[in-house]
Amino acid sequence: MKLPNDPTGKLGAAYMMLVYLFAYLPVIGVVRIATGLNIDDRQVECAASAWARTVVILSIAVVAVLIHMAIGFFYFQSNGEGPFGPLPKPRSRKKPKRKRLLPYISNGALFGTMMLPAMFLILPRHC
Repeated sequence: MKLPNDPTGKLGAAYMMLVYLFAYLPVIGVVRIATGLNIDDRQVECAASAWARTVVILSIAVVAVLIHMAIGFFYFQSNGEGPFGPLPKPRSRKKPKRKRLLPYISNGALFGTMMLPAMFLILPRHC
């Protein structure tokens, strides 16, 4: 993800990490309150089963996508675009092409958002 006024691309990475932080904190808090499970406990050999770890990582990814959709809603509305791309022009019979897979999230940002959970799910965990 590259922002318009960021030639180095570092601001986009910082934005993604901030979105993931805002997604991580509530999900981990709900898991701790509901189950008493500490997914990040390093004192024990294995803090959680592989299934619990997968569910938590996927829920963090879903919350991150929802946060990104909320931010994208305001961004694309301010640019005069609809949820999936440009709005149709008045008096035009042609419907504009759909540019996004999910509403209010650019495809590049969507794939970038899904790379982090995919890495955590693919990497082996020694238990």
